Amino acid sequence: MSKFGVLFGTALCALIVLADGAAIAGSPVAIQTDQTQMIALSSEPGTVVVGNPSIADVSVNGKQVFMHGRAFGDTNVIILDPNGNQLANFDVTVIHGTNNDVAIYSAVTNPTARASRFTYSCDPVCQRAIIPGDEYESYKNMVSMHVLKYGLATSNKSTDVAPSTAQPQ
Repeated sequence: MSKFGVLFGTALCALIVLADGAAIAGSPVAIQTDQTQMIALSSEPGTVVVGNPSIADVSVNGKQVFMHGRAFGDTNVIILDPNGNQLANFDVTVIHGTNNDVAIYSAVTNPTARASRFTYSCDPVCQRAIIPGDEYESYKNMVSMHVLKYGLATSNKSTDVAPSTAQPQ
């Protein structure tokens, strides 16, 4: 192979690597709340920084980064290689709502009161969803039931989990 062929091949590889990095620099990512999206990187990350971990969080498995939507809002994720060089920079928007979500508002007869919202996920049957901003007592009961369910599902003995005071909705 000629010197020109080697130089051309090296330049082409460098261009592909730079193009790959440029393609994910500042890239927008939209994730639904309580969902995960996988991002494949060209090399293993050394450091991952999340602007606001209450909105989005990440898990790393080799060259795969899993972005988790925690709560709706905007944040960013910066991924560095082990030498501190930037591999990726994502603008992350976590959204709530799908075509299956239904919000029901209660009627308000008192002019100083706020309408109460109740959210349901309907696919194929409507069931209550836990969405911040829903009617407080109902929301609190749903969270309490989910905490109990999570405790039971994560191998805690049923006697170690406090009984729920929530009333079914």
